[in-house]
Amino acid sequence: MPFHFRLETLLTVRKRTRDEHRRVVADCLRRVQQCVTTMESLRRREQETMVDARQSREHTTMDVSLVLQEQRWRMHLQRRVSRILDLIKTREAELDVARNALAERTRDVKALERLREKRESEYRYEEARKEQTSQDELAAQMVVQRKSDPYRQCNEGC
Repeated sequence: MPFHFRLETLLTVRKRTRDEHRRVVADCLRRVQQCVTTMESLRRREQETMVDARQSREHTTMDVSLVLQEQRWRMHLQRRVSRILDLIKTREAELDVARNALAERTRDVKALERLREKRESEYRYEEARKEQTSQDELAAQMVVQRKSDPYRQCNEGC
């Protein structure tokens, strides 16, 4: 009779839940990375704007409206960077929550897997013990049968 783990269905459900949490963690990581990429892009644009402004001031006379427009643009970029940083913090907090949930689901699965291994080991041990008992009984019956068979004694002794 093959081994049957009574909690196999629960183990399957917990594995699916764990896999779903893995997908959630991956999605959170992707969103954090998108925010970081956006922030880096905004910072590059801010640096490029500053370099362009310096270069334009070196070659021409200073135009106050142009300087004000550049400052407004840089302030706009800085506000966007600030919002992205706040969003990154939020996404990282979501990522931490998702990772903790994944760790908990992984512990649940591992606990059931260890229980399954233990039960299977106990089952194999019990099956081996039963097999040994049946072999011992068969050997004892053969010994009794040899001792009680009068024809065999005659054939061996004659």
